[in-house]
Amino acid sequence: ALAWLLGQAGVTSPIIGPRTVRQLEDNLGALEVQLDDEDRRRLNEVAPPGGVIVPYYEADFGPQPHRW
Repeated sequence: ALAWLLGQAGVTSPIIGPRTVRQLEDNLGALEVQLDDEDRRRLNEVAPPGGVIVPYYEADFGPQPHRW
């Protein structure tokens, strides 16, 4: 999941929450995972990029015509 997330446009730093060194090592392992085009296509079918907009966050971070 982290390897896929790292490949998404606009994602610069996925937030991880390891509680143990082992979990941190597992998370860092995503940096070594190479997804090919078929892997990405299949994952994007299940979770299309930009396909979910949470109204709670949209109010704070969504399009705002008066944003500087």
